Amino acid sequence: MSEISNVNSFEGGLTPDIHPLSIQPNAMTDALNLEIITDGPDQNILQNIRSTEFTCEFPTYSERKIPFIPLGSATLNSIAYILVGAFDKDGELIVGGVGTFPSPNWADLNDPTKGISRMENKFSFLHNFKATDTSEGIDPFISSQFDFTPTRHIDVVLQSVYDGSVNILYTDGLSQAKIINSRFSFDYFNREAKIAKRSSFTRESNIYSDKDWDAIALVQNGNYPIEVKHPDTIRGEGFSVEDGGQLRGGGYRYFIKYATQEGNTTDVIYESPLIPISGNGFGINKEQFSNKRVKFHLSALDLSYAGVVLYFAHSDGLTNPPTTEIFKINYLFKYSESTLIITHSGHEKVIPVDTTELSASFSAIETIASMTTVNDRLVLAGVSSSLDDKTIRVLADAASKVTLWEKTENLTTSYADPEVAAKKVGYWKGEVYEYAGVFIIKGKGLSPAFPLRGMDNFYGIQASPLFNASTYLTAKIEDDGFSNTHLINTKGLFRFSAQGPIFTPGPGDGTRHVTYVEADTSSFKSDAALQKIISGFFIVRRKRNKNVLFQGMAVPTLKVPARRPTTVYPDIKGWAHVLDAAKVYLSFFKPSSPWLGLNSTYTSFKSNNAHSKAFNTDFDTVFLPQATQQIRVATEDHVWSVTGDIGQSSAGKYGETVDDDGKPIGKFHFAILSTELDINGASISSLLSGLTPKIEVQEPRYDRSPLGFAVSNTPVDKPDRFSTEANKVVYTAEQVTLDTPWIDIDSASALTTIIPSGTKAFSKNSFSASTDRCYGYMSNGDSGTEVDPENNSKTTYTPPYFVFGGFNYRARIKKIVLLSDSVKTDSDFPNSTARSSFYPYSVLTQKYSTYIGVEVDVRTNTNFKARLPLFFYTPSVITDITTLANASKIYAPRTPNVLYLNTGHLTNVYGSSLGRWSQADIRKLYMYDSEAGYSAATPRISKEILNKNSIIKVFRGDTFITTALKKTSYKHGISSAPAATEGDAAVFGTGLHKRYAHSGKLEDIPDPERKDEGRNLFASGEVVQIVSFSNVNADIRSKAPLSDEDKSLKRLPRSFYPVDRDVFSDGRPDSSSYNFGYSSDNYPIEYFRLSESAPFLSTQFPNRVMLSEKSQAQAFVNAFRNFRGFNFRDYGVSLGPIVKVISIKGLLLTIHPTGVLGIGIDEKTLVSEGTSVVVNTAQALNPEAEPISIMYGSIHPESIVHTTDTIAGVDYSRDAVWVFAGASLEIISQYSVTTVLAKFKQEISFGLFPEAIQGVVYRPRVYSTFNRANQALCVTYIAEHPDTGRQHHIGALVYNMILQKWTTRLTEGAKFVYPISSSMYVTGFSEIGSIWKVDAGKRSDGTFSRGVYFGKAATYELEFIINKEASLEKVLDNIQLICNKFVPDTVVYTTTTDVNDAASDIWSNQKEASTLSQKIITRNNSPRKANRLGILDENAYYKNSGLYIEVGKVGYTKRAARGNRRIRDKYIKVRFIYSGDHDLAIQGILSTLSLSYS
Repeated sequence: MSEISNVNSFEGGLTPDIHPLSIQPNAMTDALNLEIITDGPDQNILQNIRSTEFTCEFPTYSERKIPFIPLGSATLNSIAYILVGAFDKDGELIVGGVGTFPSPNWADLNDPTKGISRMENKFSFLHNFKATDTSEGIDPFISSQFDFTPTRHIDVVLQSVYDGSVNILYTDGLSQAKIINSRFSFDYFNREAKIAKRSSFTRESNIYSDKDWDAIALVQNGNYPIEVKHPDTIRGEGFSVEDGGQLRGGGYRYFIKYATQEGNTTDVIYESPLIPISGNGFGINKEQFSNKRVKFHLSALDLSYAGVVLYFAHSDGLTNPPTTEIFKINYLFKYSESTLIITHSGHEKVIPVDTTELSASFSAIETIASMTTVNDRLVLAGVSSSLDDKTIRVLADAASKVTLWEKTENLTTSYADPEVAAKKVGYWKGEVYEYAGVFIIKGKGLSPAFPLRGMDNFYGIQASPLFNASTYLTAKIEDDGFSNTHLINTKGLFRFSAQGPIFTPGPGDGTRHVTYVEADTSSFKSDAALQKIISGFFIVRRKRNKNVLFQGMAVPTLKVPARRPTTVYPDIKGWAHVLDAAKVYLSFFKPSSPWLGLNSTYTSFKSNNAHSKAFNTDFDTVFLPQATQQIRVATEDHVWSVTGDIGQSSAGKYGETVDDDGKPIGKFHFAILSTELDINGASISSLLSGLTPKIEVQEPRYDRSPLGFAVSNTPVDKPDRFSTEANKVVYTAEQVTLDTPWIDIDSASALTTIIPSGTKAFSKNSFSASTDRCYGYMSNGDSGTEVDPENNSKTTYTPPYFVFGGFNYRARIKKIVLLSDSVKTDSDFPNSTARSSFYPYSVLTQKYSTYIGVEVDVRTNTNFKARLPLFFYTPSVITDITTLANASKIYAPRTPNVLYLNTGHLTNVYGSSLGRWSQADIRKLYMYDSEAGYSAATPRISKEILNKNSIIKVFRGDTFITTALKKTSYKHGISSAPAATEGDAAVFGTGLHKRYAHSGKLEDIPDPERKDEGRNLFASGEVVQIVSFSNVNADIRSKAPLSDEDKSLKRLPRSFYPVDRDVFSDGRPDSSSYNFGYSSDNYPIEYFRLSESAPFLSTQFPNRVMLSEKSQAQAFVNAFRNFRGFNFRDYGVSLGPIVKVISIKGLLLTIHPTGVLGIGIDEKTLVSEGTSVVVNTAQALNPEAEPISIMYGSIHPESIVHTTDTIAGVDYSRDAVWVFAGASLEIISQYSVTTVLAKFKQEISFGLFPEAIQGVVYRPRVYSTFNRANQALCVTYIAEHPDTGRQHHIGALVYNMILQKWTTRLTEGAKFVYPISSSMYVTGFSEIGSIWKVDAGKRSDGTFSRGVYFGKAATYELEFIINKEASLEKVLDNIQLICNKFVPDTVVYTTTTDVNDAASDIWSNQKEASTLSQKIITRNNSPRKANRLGILDENAYYKNSGLYIEVGKVGYTKRAARGNRRIRDKYIKVRFIYSGDHDLAIQGILSTLSLSYS
């Protein structure tokens, strides 16, 4: 036979995947407990692994000696920080703990005289725990509050902090992530530990206890509501606005967070309502300072925190919406007791912060699947909340049983009081609001918003005895969420009644009747499931969808000429020219006709003889708003106020508009006055642009206008209808109520126009806001029935004076119009056959403030026409204050020029042509949820308080009841002389009060008298109280900023009554300036309900990645606990949930079950330090992730590990091990050990390991560890019992990162690795309660021992293939191992069954392979000879660094019986099996074969 030589080496590693005929001679098919040396002089030598040396045990718990086992660890600066737990036999946690290896001597550290310690090579618990209330806080950190499970993977991240200590952050994906401080620092170079006390605080933040366990939550939640309650209970919610500060003007919303001693904060635990800060009676802006401060009274504080931090959102702006800025007061308000008073005075240092610092709701960050760090940021992945479906159902059901009840509170203070404006803002009656409830859940933060039970109370059914709580709760809810009974619903919709009073005049500011809701939570107390879940509750509401856009007061309009007429009657000699020059408009009225016509005819003077008009009647007329029957009449030197009956009949009715001939024109004109229109005109104009809204006007009541009586301020015995106090302030005379019926004005029949202040109009039947002037005359020659007591003559006086009650007014009238001379007319002047005297006067020489003009076509709106007349001004003036008080609860006027009058009709202007929503409209409009956010409508209330008092008063509405005083008219002024005052009137001429001898030519009339502008300078105007609902707080209007003209004329800012009581001398409209911050609806925090369209609650975000703020060196505040609003993105949904997040070289990897993604971190998007601008942290996360692999991933987070410069992981389902070095994913198991991994998986799946219990389906677990000392990656497969969690070792494989080859299996892999300095320590699976040093076992002679692994003797095995001349049958003759003198115990030869017949008698009848074991026998009885001659047995001997084995020889004792065996095949698998603690070193194997010819 021909001889064949075969050489085997091992640098090719394990490649059992390769067919034996193809495997390379430098590869192995199996190795156990061996390693290939890759450093020093013995590289590529195959050796048995060194022993592990026992280092220390983890402690045991209690007298039962229950061992603590490690559950998670991480190493920093050669200290391993380890989480441990002690479990009972059923796997339930007894206690958990946290400690270090190595550890300081805590007795020395906590000794005040020392405070320093060397590190000891043992595990010790941290000693920063208070086991009892009386403890000093130096007990071992052991607690039953840990929620560990024995088999759950825990990610641990370590963070060095400012004092040199270390924060231990961990998450297991099942419970809240935690953070614990080590309380000692470590000097790496001096190898010393020092205590890290935080003694500058009332208590040390790095001392923990069961009592304040919540403090270790990584993301802080306010688990329990605080109480904000004023000691003076009558003041309600616990804040007060006091003098003594310097707050800037605007609206303030305050937010309180708990803070740790390091400055890390929880989510918001309290948010205040909007608190307006103004000046003394008027609004101011952020550039102006008040003298106010805000004080909060806090109680029920959580003592586990060091203090609270106060934030505020400041809203300010003269346009709507205002600008809102968020600030943090740069101060920690510390407390050591459960109560605290904090004050914001305006003197504090504040820091601008991003809105997301408040808007971030941390309740979504309850559990975290994985965490790591990248670029000094903490990264969280797989964020979720554990509100399961059952919990959601409990909460939703509880919320749906909270019923809403309409209530009213009487308010006698105006909304200028900041506390009233904050605490007592109610809701718009007749409008729909959406309410929900938010639960506070211990340890989980806030729940989503759950809608409450609402209804339609539009007709006030709740006040009926036929309606009760049972009706409310038992109504059948249809599929659309509504009941057919009173529209009871589970959507949280509540419509307030459109009934009842809103204001009653009276002492002081009168009484506002504020509407709010009470929420009845009485069902909570008996809900056992709910009581277990929640710690508090509060009400939230959405912004109102406005059905009514705004309210105002409808008043009549006065019809006056738009421009001066042309003289057409030449018979009036000279005087006509005078009238023409003076722009005198004469109006002819009969005493029985209405005078100075509200919507009536305005007729120019006619000749009595010719019955022709003295002036052209084609001049156009316009409409002006006339709020009251107080008319201003100007003579040559003064303006007078006259109380008259204004209407189309002596009864004071106001009906359809007529033309010049007194014929109805089919139109009705009126005006709407509104303080909100003045203030928010721009927004209202925008909303009404291109829209004619539907309007509702209240009907007359008892044949008078619905808002009250008229009363003069004169004594009973002098019921003057005129007064020298021409400029009046008019207050509402009686209760304003919604009970009066309403008249609809549909959009199709109405035309609405907003008329800005002072606007001049000239088109016929248009609306104007200016008149200059409407003149009348009084005849001194007509006879009448009244006797002048001065001369006993009878005379008749024409309008505007009308006689009531038989009183003689002549004498008083003469005081107004009797002049030193009269204007003579020709004999043919009307109604006179002789020359007569006439005394001209001017009426309404003034301008008007902004209003809405409404023209109604009564030809198409016949319903409206049928309900005319609309306005009634009572002809009976009540002069007896007592009578008035008894009749309408009105009290005495405040000042001489103040009147109580009826002033108009309450009016609703809708936001669309639809008008008032019906129940069908509401069902349609709210059929689908808008998914809009809610804002807080109440403080947060603890469960304990609710269980004592189940009623929650819900204010924080959006509706002010305004009683603001509006200057409806004001003096006209002279445009060419804006600085002229009333004292300059004579210079500009005040009218023709004397007869001038002249030729009848205009040039003969003095210029001032011809222009006649002086009367425009007389103070003339009216201030009217307008009571209505309002979206703005008109009680704190602002003075207007000075215009350029104002500045040039050195005027004061425009103001308003009563801040400026001399408003009538100002020829400018009221200030419409308003700080919209006082009614801002910009809420930094919003709460959201579950989406109706979603099939389930999205409380789990398994693909979400979140970034913390960036940690700064030596920073006091821990940025790793700062996760702000939108610092997240979701990645790789199609690849499955994120199993693990890990970083490498600034790149984030997210590992999914079926893929790996790379996420770049772009720091360039962040704003540089030193600026106040904060960029969304999410911008640092690339929007798109780069697919690293869309096939390979992992389901085992513990299998993913850092190596020196790569990430390694195991895809269990694909029997693959991969590494990522920065470019692509490389599968390192392919073509090498895939078959081994598959075998491991098969053993787990089918329970093929020795300890398997039949019928149990074991869970697979895969662990990866990395030994940086020898650059070895170890992958271990474990079978885990599904109930007990007991783990069974299946197999472990080692991959050498230097060789990039698999090198061996291990009898037992490592579960945890602790790299300490240059050494490696491990915890295995069998000895889980101890720590062992790797490569450290020593013999008695000091040399390293081998073969003892975790305290047990190990075997070593090597298997390789001899396949030289693979196509030929060969017989294996001899094997020579190039090795040291460590002899194998056994050699096993394996061939396939595919052999020739001649060899079949050699092997046992096996189906797949035939095996022969050859035991290598040492000649124990003659060791001297063996050592001398190198002879071990007849079948092997060692000589010249080689072990020679005669293949098939089974030993001398069996030779006679069995003889030598011939090993024959195309390839032969050979396995060497060793035992003992000798050093094994194999360089290679030389085999001798011969060709087989059988």
